[in-house]
Amino acid sequence: MINKKRLHPIAVLLRFIRSLRELAVPLIVFLFVGGGGDGFFGSIYLVGMFVIIVGMLIYGILSWLRFSYRVENEELRIEFGVIVRKKRYIPLERIQSIDITSGVIQRLFGLVKLQVETAGGGDEAEAVLSAVTKEDAEELKIALSKRSLEEEAGSDEKYEQITLSPKDILIMATTSGGIGVVLSALFAFFTQLDDMIPYDYVYGFAKNIVGSSFILIAVGISMIILFAWVFSIASALIKFGNYKLVKKGENLFITRGLLEKREMTIPIKRVQAVRIQENMIRQLIGYASIYIEVAGGAMDKKEDLSTYLLPLIHKKDVRYILERFTPDFIVEEAVNPLPKRAKKRYILRLLIPALIVSVAVCFLLNPWGYLSLMILPISVLLGIQMYKEAGWVLLDHRLLLQYRFINRHTVYAKKNRIQAFHLVHSFFQKKNRLASIVISTQSKLAGKHFKVVDVAEEDANQLYQWYSYEKKQPL
Repeated sequence: MINKKRLHPIAVLLRFIRSLRELAVPLIVFLFVGGGGDGFFGSIYLVGMFVIIVGMLIYGILSWLRFSYRVENEELRIEFGVIVRKKRYIPLERIQSIDITSGVIQRLFGLVKLQVETAGGGDEAEAVLSAVTKEDAEELKIALSKRSLEEEAGSDEKYEQITLSPKDILIMATTSGGIGVVLSALFAFFTQLDDMIPYDYVYGFAKNIVGSSFILIAVGISMIILFAWVFSIASALIKFGNYKLVKKGENLFITRGLLEKREMTIPIKRVQAVRIQENMIRQLIGYASIYIEVAGGAMDKKEDLSTYLLPLIHKKDVRYILERFTPDFIVEEAVNPLPKRAKKRYILRLLIPALIVSVAVCFLLNPWGYLSLMILPISVLLGIQMYKEAGWVLLDHRLLLQYRFINRHTVYAKKNRIQAFHLVHSFFQKKNRLASIVISTQSKLAGKHFKVVDVAEEDANQLYQWYSYEKKQPL
């Protein structure tokens, strides 16, 4: 049992900063758009601002005083609330993962933030302790995982460990698509400043120095791409620097981050599925990302409901990683392809929308719009590639699904971890004796879904019966 404890007093500052951030827009509008003016009304505005800020600070102090946590009777018990007293009891068996992070402020004071995730916990963590000492966080983590301090200290369990090198982060940043995002943001930014930037003067001045419009444009484009590349690398370093994956006993431990250090503990039995993702660039050079779908949520709520197992790995090493970290999900058999009658459906599924868009662009932007016809053969080639790469494998109590749109996904799932299996027939699929198969995992309240379209009807029925009627194996 852990006795009742409070958060570190720095939690007051963290709450105050969070409140300021949440009220940033209203405060700016209140301060500038409201235009308090001089004299009496100006004083009223200043007093109003002062009251709001002091009120947030006082409320933060009261919230800190009223917040406590403890572990008692196999439960994490949290009491909070300034006006209305609330109690939250979380049974230890419901806890799926423990996420420990340390932002800039926490690091300055030697503190961490601890988040507890439960299955079906929604978009927010079930419990958040914003400022606790590292010692208290470690004690609480051990208590929540039902292990004693003596067991943890004396543990001689073998463990596997993988880290990301600077080279890996460089390749990851270059091939992640982040460069395109930065370029799009720069384009949007500069288009909003047309009236403020004297482009004609800047262009004329630069041309006088360089002497050639072609060289000037080439240098300008190169500088923009170089800036986007450097920015993408910096973002990857901040997010994935010091990345370490450790398997110890029946748990996975993931650590990453330079400015904000994040640590996550994931029981292997809570992993619902393993997913290999390859974008087109990484597929060409032989790299991929490995995700795990975890009951209770992802380390980062913005990461597509999934958690990185490894953000970058060479394809030849994928099997090595799966064998050591998630061996129960491995499927070695060759992928069963889709029937030939599904090929035209994959092509038409992309070609028809591309044709409609091309005709509209040609009509509206004649004659330059005819360039849009180039997307037609691209759509055909992408449809053929999607058809070729889609398929499935059924091996004992394990299922593999493979499909592509922009990225190629290979999903490994165990029958007793699949939360739902759907068999879908459209009108045209029935005419062609085809069906779509969809599996769902419980990585969030709404789950995560993986779909292979246009499987042969007899194969789809076989997979459906495999999930529906065979006796499930124990976890």
